[in-house]
Amino acid sequence: MRTVGLKLESSVFTATMAKIIRKYQELPISQIKQIVSNNDYVYKCDIIRANGIKTLLHVKKDLFKEGINSYIYVEGKLTSEEYLNNLLVSYKQTEEQVEEEMDREALLEDDE
Repeated sequence: MRTVGLKLESSVFTATMAKIIRKYQELPISQIKQIVSNNDYVYKCDIIRANGIKTLLHVKKDLFKEGINSYIYVEGKLTSEEYLNNLLVSYKQTEEQVEEEMDREALLEDDE
């Protein structure tokens, strides 16, 4: 599994951080506090999960609105929102191509 994750710039825990993180994950405050102080990922998912990537981007946006800086990592390497957005576009295009191919195959089977 290739992981994409979000880390905070600060390792100083705040209630605002906890509130935002708990909006997306049901974690106890003590665990969130430990994650933040250890500079671990506050949110992570498999890089092939489009919904997980979308959620990560929402978490990042909500944190930013509260003045909390965060950084995106893929397999431990710093990356950008643009990279993840490009991945999402690519996943959508692939999904559409697969659907078109399946529709074509279904039509061919109906013609036989």
